[in-house]
Amino acid sequence: MDPTAARWGREGRHRTGDVCEADRLFSDLTFDAVVCNGVLGYGVDSPDQQQRALKALAAILRPGGRLLLGWNTTRSPIPSPPV
Repeated sequence: MDPTAARWGREGRHRTGDVCEADRLFSDLTFDAVVCNGVLGYGVDSPDQQQRALKALAAILRPGGRLLLGWNTTRSPIPSPPV
């Protein structure tokens, strides 16, 4: 995570942090959809990290919400759905 990237966000509306803790970072919000691309294999590498990230993202989706997940199979195996 690059703290200097925060300057690109809108004051009071931009949050940075670990995707594995998305449920904590957005504990006050739920989303209709989440796009997660370029994360698995690029920092979230181990199966344990991937499980934590997917659980955290599932927790911030509204019921019936959609998760669009992209990954590069040369950098990360196909992720398992959260248990």
